Amino acid sequence: MTHPITNNPELSVVIPCLNEAKTLPSVLARAQEALDRYGYSHEIVVADNGSSDSSPELARNLGARVIHVSQRGYGSALLAGIEAAVGRIIVIGDSPQDMIPLPRAVHYLYAHKGVSFRECESTYRIRDLRDVLREL
Repeated sequence: MTHPITNNPELSVVIPCLNEAKTLPSVLARAQEALDRYGYSHEIVVADNGSSDSSPELARNLGARVIHVSQRGYGSALLAGIEAAVGRIIVIGDSPQDMIPLPRAVHYLYAHKGVSFRECESTYRIRDLRDVLREL
């Protein structure tokens, strides 16, 4: 598995997390597989919301950048993950199924900038991968 992770990634995948040690390996593996297939420079950001299991260590060992989010709640984890992401394109997903169409969604984004996306300081952000899939 290659990891074209750079300091200036084109794409950030943000994954909110709370006690996801059982599912995190498959989510990260699917995201990494999708990103590797198309060679996107990228980062995977896991926004950990106070996990009491091994989720943060597991994510770090699997190549993700982990940020710790002290304010509880799914929304807080999402917002903190988006704030921490440095990619020009930010995609949010939290299940293995979200990661399957990732390459197709990113290709769509490049072809249709502005359609279903919010422009924010020249950055195109996808609030949820399902928003993109509705357009496909």
